[in-house]
Amino acid sequence: MPHHIGPFAIEHSQSSPILFEQGTTLTVAYPLKGVRGMDPVVNAFGRHRQTNTGNNVGSVAVTADVRFKW
Repeated sequence: MPHHIGPFAIEHSQSSPILFEQGTTLTVAYPLKGVRGMDPVVNAFGRHRQTNTGNNVGSVAVTADVRFKW
């Protein structure tokens, strides 16, 4: 469930589609009033996973995109 800070919707997720991966994703969305269902979003995530050799591998990324909800 998103939280709101001013006009921004803040979403947090810890689910991952990749086996043995753990991490967190933070999504910040700004709903456009002129275009219903369209939100410019920024995603920031940090994850780590255990490889088949037992080593931990980490990754961090920030992405921006536009999502449509209908």
